[in-house]
Amino acid sequence: MKRPKAGDITEHYGSYANQPGGFAPDAQNEIYLRRRGEKTAIKKIGITAGICVIAYVVLQNILSLPVVFSPTLAQLYKDSNTFFYILTMFMSVATILIPFIIGGNYLRKKTGADIYYLDAPKDTLLAVFSIPLGLLICLIGNYLTGLFVYGAEQIGFKLTSPDFSTPMDITDRILYVLAIAVIPALAEELSIRGCILQPLRRYGDMFAILASSMIFAVLHGNLIQAPFAFIAGIGLGYICCITGSLWPGIIVHFINNAYSCAEEFITADVTDEKLQYIILNGLQAAFIGAGIVGAIAFFVALKGRKPEPSHTMIRGKEKAAAFILNIPMIIALIIMLFITAQYVSRV
Repeated sequence: MKRPKAGDITEHYGSYANQPGGFAPDAQNEIYLRRRGEKTAIKKIGITAGICVIAYVVLQNILSLPVVFSPTLAQLYKDSNTFFYILTMFMSVATILIPFIIGGNYLRKKTGADIYYLDAPKDTLLAVFSIPLGLLICLIGNYLTGLFVYGAEQIGFKLTSPDFSTPMDITDRILYVLAIAVIPALAEELSIRGCILQPLRRYGDMFAILASSMIFAVLHGNLIQAPFAFIAGIGLGYICCITGSLWPGIIVHFINNAYSCAEEFITADVTDEKLQYIILNGLQAAFIGAGIVGAIAFFVALKGRKPEPSHTMIRGKEKAAAFILNIPMIIALIIMLFITAQYVSRV
């Protein structure tokens, strides 16, 4: 929807628009109804996103009960990496993908947005170059998050996040990569860049990118992963909007997580500290170099394409308020802040 121009209103409502006192009553009413309709539509998406986050937490707790109350399953969870990784994959699908797909399909009926967005990219070359750009943004996010964690420690706070032991068995390593890299890349991109970002795009791509990145950050539930997720989410959302497909973001998400797995495997397998340092830093330098070259190539291939601007009658602050200031979203944020607080302690 485009913002009406003064000339359009004058033409539609005749001389009333030029008389002292402003627009004709009907024009004022139309503008008021459009503004209210836009706020209501954004609020509906925010409510749906909030309910999905609440469902994520509730389902995690419900589906964890068998492990808590069954001694056999509790022992398997503790002793078997295979069981742990299979359970992790199941939880990713059951607690993230399913609630967001249900919410996304509801929003698809209301807005007509293509929440799956899995068509081939509009420009194959641009999509290819978007992958190193996305990885570069992830690396930048990682460095900035490191600075944030360091800053928190300097003022007396220790930030932690859920930790996984590095598997040594080849079968467990395959399952580990599936659980950490493959399933999250598919589930989280479909949930966030599909089910949340796509319905919001009619209110401007940048607003949609920022709002969906906030949800992506909140879902991580700790102050080590959340800042990174927000920065990476901006990059992944931008790539999705520019390329016209979820696939480049899914690939970036997968490679970023797989890279973390590779670092863990190298650290566990290479006992010589000097050799380990050379391999890890060489790998990181290669990623940075490829990211810089790919980013340059991406912006050359971009050919002036830009995210779709907002054509709404309400401003950014009003859109943000409509998205966030509703009961389900506020409850979701309080719950996730409580969970996040569990990973913060005094030094």
